[in-house]
Amino acid sequence: EQEKKIFLELIKRSEVALGVSDSHDIGYKLPEENEVYPEGIETFKRNLFDKSDVLSMNSLEKKVANILDKKENIVWWVRNPSGGKQWYAVKGWKKGRIKPDFVVAKKNKKNELELVYVIESKGEHLIDNPDTKYKKEVFDKINSKKVESITAKLIKFKLNKNFGFELVEQGNEDIDINKFFSDKE
Repeated sequence: EQEKKIFLELIKRSEVALGVSDSHDIGYKLPEENEVYPEGIETFKRNLFDKSDVLSMNSLEKKVANILDKKENIVWWVRNPSGGKQWYAVKGWKKGRIKPDFVVAKKNKKNELELVYVIESKGEHLIDNPDTKYKKEVFDKINSKKVESITAKLIKFKLNKNFGFELVEQGNEDIDINKFFSDKE
């Protein structure tokens, strides 16, 4: 609770901010390749990489990947493995980082990048546990903040308001994903 209070106070005083940058020097960049072993036949068409590490996915992650792969308004998706420092992570107020399960790029009707979603999937047996509640709270806090351009130590961050951090619950995968990736927009 103390860490959370300090974290929220730092946000309030603008000492902690969400920064999204297209700079290769300061922004996050997905790895250029994904090593998959053993290699299998790729069944996904919208996966960012040529091969998916399907064997390391749990049943919920496989279901979410299949649902995402069928959405016409998705440019690409990538599974964000929990191991390895090169993969995407979010820092909240607790020690360690949140490594969401998927990063997904959505396109609009003009085929332009509209939104990038960061998705954490949780099994129904984990919905009410403290770790899931913490992740949802961090995502809600990120989503609720107004994103503005900031300058820090002579570095200008170009902030992109088109990010969403979402928790997908087992049993509601279709509903939750359709809420984010409705083709009827």
